[in-house]
Amino acid sequence: MRYRPFDYSRKCKRNLNAGLPFFYDNLGDDLLIVLIAFALASDTPPWVALGVTVLHFSLWIIYEIGYFENDSVSVSLEVDGKTPENFEKFRSVFSQKSAWAWAIAIGIVGVIIVVMAPESYFAGTGIAGFLIALGLWIGLLGALRGVYYVFNHIDKMSRIYVYLPLQLLKYAFPVLFFTLSPAGAALIFAQVTRRWVPYMVYRHTHKMPEYLPARLLRLIVFASLWILLLFSNLTEEHLLIGAVAGTVLSIRSASQIKAQFRKSRGIRSDEWQSEAKPRP
Repeated sequence: MRYRPFDYSRKCKRNLNAGLPFFYDNLGDDLLIVLIAFALASDTPPWVALGVTVLHFSLWIIYEIGYFENDSVSVSLEVDGKTPENFEKFRSVFSQKSAWAWAIAIGIVGVIIVVMAPESYFAGTGIAGFLIALGLWIGLLGALRGVYYVFNHIDKMSRIYVYLPLQLLKYAFPVLFFTLSPAGAALIFAQVTRRWVPYMVYRHTHKMPEYLPARLLRLIVFASLWILLLFSNLTEEHLLIGAVAGTVLSIRSASQIKAQFRKSRGIRSDEWQSEAKPRP
């Protein structure tokens, strides 16, 4: 075996036994949300989407270093550390140097594409603009690596607060190059909430919150923010992102919506048990 980008994520950290296949979730949820937020209402959607997609892969190669480091810290420093079953197979194969080389190489391609996009802040700025944009991108990758390092080396409860900026970096990275509309910002925030709240519940309850309807939560957060911003943003862009994102999020949360309706009942039939002491 030798290092290849995303092998650790696909075959170890998030294998089939641990849930959805890595690329299904990564492309069908993470990247799709970012593309709707940034590329959908742009003047040249294919161009913006291509640049954002390439940068997304560059960013995720560095994010994968955090995955590997998280498991390495767990097995070497934590008293009750647990690692994926295939961790030992990758322990001597994973290479941070190779990961950085891949991430920067792919990032250069992505920066070239976004700098050439008409909507980019750096459009028409030539070589100087490209070098500035590339420096910003490498700086963002460094920031992501630094935040993930802190996340991996602090206590579990404190990780709750570091997890939030980690998710913001993961989903809002195109703001380095493109304007984020109010509707796009609502969608990005809803996606961050969809990831952050389950993690918060997991840390407080010490178990994965399988009962938490995270996709339904994302839909509610997006719809709430989108409606709040509607009357100050009555534009085709706001309506378009609202319609497409609302449809996508509704489809993705359809099973949770149905389950919630099936479980809803009158207060007399409520089965929730309170731990509060009865009043004297």
